[in-house]
Amino acid sequence: MEKNPITDMAVASDGSWVVIRPNRFSSSTGVSPTLNEKLRCFYRDHANRQKMRARQIKDTEREIARRMEDERARKAQEEIKRQRREEERKEKEREEAEQQRREEERKIKEVRVKRKCDEIDRLNQIRSKRLKPMESITAIEFSSEPGDAFVKNIGEDGAIENFKPLRQEEGTVVIKDPMLLT
Repeated sequence: MEKNPITDMAVASDGSWVVIRPNRFSSSTGVSPTLNEKLRCFYRDHANRQKMRARQIKDTEREIARRMEDERARKAQEEIKRQRREEERKEKEREEAEQQRREEERKIKEVRVKRKCDEIDRLNQIRSKRLKPMESITAIEFSSEPGDAFVKNIGEDGAIENFKPLRQEEGTVVIKDPMLLT
């Protein structure tokens, strides 16, 4: 297909002619200078309008591309911020979990230390009574009279095994709380 085809053609009765193409025209020497000037102005104005329109289209395309790039950059920044917030949230959760774990460990250690201290205190109380096997004692909720029970044995763990020799039917009792002895 021809790049600049003939779109119209006019021939006057005196033999002069004009050929119209999309981007230019041709005329014979018999065409009036006024018509030639008007056609030149029309094609020049038409070319300027096309150039201006092409420039506007390119400017619009560049603006659209710039806006799209700005939008992509904005979304990328938002994603980075979102990821950063998510990482900070996870880090905070890890720190809170770690702190909670340390707190639980501390509480467990406190309970162990308290139990150990209580055990040491109990053993010290038992030792402070200086009980010996076959010593006469009164065991609360075991003795029916003051001094009717005797120390049978004192275990390694500080448990005191008591018995009543006069009432064998009641058997023996192991007391771990020194407060139950007088």
